[in-house]
Amino acid sequence: MDSVPEEVLQTSLLPSLLDNAGMVAGVCHLWHNIMWTLRLSGSDSDICIQAIRALIRLGPATILLQAPLLLERLEHRGVMVRHSAVVALSALGTQWVSEHITPFLGLMEDPDEDISFIALCALTKLPCEELVQHAARFRACLKHPSPAARCGALQALSGIGPAAVAKHSKPIIAKLGDPDPQVRRSAAVALAVLPRADVPARATTALRKRLESDDEDPRVRTSVLETLAKHEQSAQDIRVDVTPGLQQLNLGVECLVPNGVMESRSV
Repeated sequence: MDSVPEEVLQTSLLPSLLDNAGMVAGVCHLWHNIMWTLRLSGSDSDICIQAIRALIRLGPATILLQAPLLLERLEHRGVMVRHSAVVALSALGTQWVSEHITPFLGLMEDPDEDISFIALCALTKLPCEELVQHAARFRACLKHPSPAARCGALQALSGIGPAAVAKHSKPIIAKLGDPDPQVRRSAAVALAVLPRADVPARATTALRKRLESDDEDPRVRTSVLETLAKHEQSAQDIRVDVTPGLQQLNLGVECLVPNGVMESRSV
């Protein structure tokens, strides 16, 4: 049997095969999307969670295709569904979060500690000029029952800059007396962004009172000392009880190790 000339293959069979291959690929893509839709929008929470976790493993490009459904899942009654959805959407990066900032702002007030914290972490990565208009929302989050959420709100306010810290200094100062030591430390770090000339007298008073208290967390005391040292240009006259009731030590600026960075919980 004679072979088919190459030019015949190019002009007849190949386009047909390509058309069929494109049709098959299109059908597969459509079926793939239908399966994701069924899994993400179904009533079974476990299946939905498994589907979101699979998306996370596949990476941002796949997550982006299902972003509209994931945004809907942020309002799901199931805590783990909301948690998985916000983790997936946070992976899309700061530009995407900036374009969809409203649901993330709403999640700051989520009753679940982890969800609120993840949303705050995503927001604090945005440029401060985008966050400044939402400073009041971060201030409100200082009352969140979760210590992690309160820390995130303090970090957001300090990240916006001195103007936001000065405007909302009263509730920030109040957090120096928070029951959680990490929140107390975050409050001291937030106050450190204020220039010396803008430090309210009540802030200095509250910081000194924290040193005079029986706070046993050394990180809190170190952060308070660093903030006072920055505000006063000298910590030579600050006397602190290293071990309350045992001895007094004069701590100078040279013994302080600046860090200025709040430790954040991994997500």
